[in-house]
Amino acid sequence: MATTLGLYDAKIPVTVDSGAEQSNLLRTLVSALPKVPATTRIADLWGNVLTNKTYMRRVSFTLNGIEHRNVLVAEADAVQEGGSTTLGTIGMDILRNRVVILSSDTREFYLLVPVRKL
Repeated sequence: MATTLGLYDAKIPVTVDSGAEQSNLLRTLVSALPKVPATTRIADLWGNVLTNKTYMRRVSFTLNGIEHRNVLVAEADAVQEGGSTTLGTIGMDILRNRVVILSSDTREFYLLVPVRKL
């Protein structure tokens, strides 16, 4: 699934990947943002490997109108598969235990949070 991320006053198309442990954005989009120490080796659902040479960046963005501040996001190279390019991936670090539903009316993703027990 794909959605848009509000970043730098622009809408950036990204993939929603519930199999990815870590969110990532194209290196050229986040290269000017604050860098934090390298991560351990991780891979997303498609097997794109982010090695320990990959740096994390602190990124503030909006997703479906909800502001996320200083989220650690991995740098990623452009990946081309079958004529499509991804500018980034929203992974489980942002999705956590939420269910992702696409509304056909609003064309937006909704992150449903599990009901808390009283």
